[in-house]
Amino acid sequence: MGIRETLQNALVNANNERHKWHDTVQNYDGVLVGLKAKLQHAETKKAGADSVHKTASDEYRELLAHSNAQDHSAQQALAPEIDNLVRNVNFTLGIVHAAGEEVRQEQRKVEEIQTLRASAQMSLTAATERWEQIKKQIEDANR
Repeated sequence: MGIRETLQNALVNANNERHKWHDTVQNYDGVLVGLKAKLQHAETKKAGADSVHKTASDEYRELLAHSNAQDHSAQQALAPEIDNLVRNVNFTLGIVHAAGEEVRQEQRKVEEIQTLRASAQMSLTAATERWEQIKKQIEDANR
C-alpha cells in the first residue's frame, strides 16, 4: 500500500470521526431543546408559586395588622382565621421551595448537557481540522 492509499484511508477514518462528533453535537442540541423547555416550565411553575405565596402572605399580614388594632375579644374572634392563614402561608412556602428545587435541578441538567455539548463541539473541531490536514496532504501528494 502506497502513501496515497494510506492517506486516503486516514481521510476516510477522519471523516468518519468528524461525522460521529457532528451527530453527537446534534443529539446534544436536541436534548438541550427539551431540557430548556422543561426548565422554562419549571420557572413558570415557580413564578406561579411565588405569586400564590405572596398573596397568602399579604392576606395574613393584612388580617394580623387589623387584628392587632382591635381589642382582645375582637382579636380572639379573628384568631381561627389568622391560624388558617398561617397554615396557608406555610403550605404555599413549601410549594415555593419545591418549585425552586425543581428549577435548580433543571438548571443543573441544562448545564451538564451544555458542558457535554461543548466538549463534543471541541472534538468535532479537532476532527474537522484533522480531516482538513489529511485532505491537504492528499492534494499535495497528487501534484
